Amino acid sequence: MNPDVNKAFFKVAFWISVISGFLMFHLEPGTPSYVINVASLVVGITLMGVIVLFLRISGTKED
Repeated sequence: MNPDVNKAFFKVAFWISVISGFLMFHLEPGTPSYVINVASLVVGITLMGVIVLFLRISGTKED
């Protein structure tokens, strides 16, 4: 897979995770927006993990 695509997906996943992590401190627990935020955080972290795992398994090195 193209390394630029991997970088782009990783940046999007990182951005989702950072924003969701920041909002965790500003939303009231138990509200629907808090639940959606937690789901977004899980999706962002999972996506980053999948990208890292994919790069490790494929063994591609970026120049």
